[in-house]
Order: sequence, then C-alpha cells, then structure tokens
Amino acid sequence: MKIEEFLNVVKTISGKDDVSLDSMFVDLDMDSTLVIESIIEIEILLNVDLLDAAMDLNDFKTVNDLWEYVLRSN
Repeated sequence: MKIEEFLNVVKTISGKDDVSLDSMFVDLDMDSTLVIESIIEIEILLNVDLLDAAMDLNDFKTVNDLWEYVLRSN
C-alpha cells in the first residue's frame, strides 16, 4: 500500500482534508471506533488481516503509529 492510499483512507473516515503522518487521531476527532473502521478499510484494500486480539488501540496516538503497524503486519 502506498502512503497516499493509506492517508486517503484516514482522510475519508475522519472527514478531514488536512491529514499527515504526524496528525494525532484525537485532533482528527477519531475515536477508537473510527480507528478500527480505518483498519478494516485497509484490510479490505490489502486483502489481509490486521486486527489482532492482542492489539491495543491505545498504542495508536498518531496516524504514523497506524502506518507503522500496517507496514509491520503486511
């Protein structure tokens, strides 16, 4: 997945146009439900399983935290 595709998923789900890797989910008004929605959308696009029972959503403070998780998991 290219970074642009990833950022577009977050932009679409957050409803914000100004999203970068440094953006904090709280500043994008994204709660854990919207972060999970982003993960599910990325799973669909990549045809992979990213959600994990051991996943701690508190580890995802910034968009970059999620991006790094996707890179590690893919």
